[in-house]
Order: sequence, then structure tokens, then C-alpha cells
Amino acid sequence: GFFTFTLIHRGLASFDAEGKVVNALAESIDTIDQQTFTVTLRDGLKFSDGSPLTAENVKSSLLHWANPDVASHAYAGLKDIDTIQVADERTLTVRLKQVNASFIEYLADPAAAIVPDVAIQDADASAEIGAGPFVLAGWDKGISMTFEKNPNYYDAGNVHLERLDGTLY
Repeated sequence: GFFTFTLIHRGLASFDAEGKVVNALAESIDTIDQQTFTVTLRDGLKFSDGSPLTAENVKSSLLHWANPDVASHAYAGLKDIDTIQVADERTLTVRLKQVNASFIEYLADPAAAIVPDVAIQDADASAEIGAGPFVLAGWDKGISMTFEKNPNYYDAGNVHLERLDGTLY
């Protein structure tokens, strides 16, 4: 379900314990004007499989979730995206079609997670590769799931659980 998704995946921003928007995969999100945002990614980001997470992945993911045909939970918040220009591996600029005062909050929606390009291009690709704090280590369908700490997570030092075991009901 959705909770599982948030363990495995992460977006540019996230919500802290008080519900405030904080940077996640993004080192910074700068508002250039009311319709233009420059995102700088943290240095050395990797997906859980060790592959690099780049500005091109961010562009692909955001445009995917902004596509009405995908029927993503993030669509309402991302549908205003007009263009995304990638400057380099860590920097991109998002331009909106119209002002959306809540755009950065929408980037913190767990449904706006950044995923590997293969997960977008191939319907059969595993949704288990992400940039979140845990990886799916075991899954007995309909019975239980086991998660282990993702050593490639950008904030792995603050993940204090090595393993999560859950029984599904």
C-alpha cells in the first residue's frame, strides 16, 4: 500500500514530524518567480540498486506523474508543469503554466517520488527500486513484508532501524 511506497521511495521534498515541508532529495528548491523553480539535488544521490539519481530522472518522474493518462495521486499538484530544463546532473528548472502557490508542498507528496527511468518506461519493471530509507528485502504475498535499511539513502545515518518486519492483514 501507500505506507510501503513511502518506505521505499522519496521525492524532492518531504514533510517533517510537524507537517512542515523540508528538502529531501533536493538540497535546495529556489523560487525564481511565482512560476519558476530551480532545484539543486543533493550530491551523490543513488537509487537503492546503486544506480545514480540525476536531474534527468527527476524530469522523467515529474513529467510522468503530471501526465493525466498515468492517473497518479500526484497529478493534481503537478499538472501545472509546463517545461523542465536540465542544466546538469544536479540542477533543473521547472516552469509552471500558471501560478501554483502550493507547488513545493505538492513536491513533498509521497506520490511525487523520483523513480528510475526504467520504472516509467517498462510497465513490468519492479517498483521496488527507490531512493527512500528502506529496501524491500522479503515479500510473502498476502502474508508479510520485510524491509531493510537502504545503505544508499541520502540520510541513512538518521535511519535508526536496520530492519522492519510487517504482517499483512
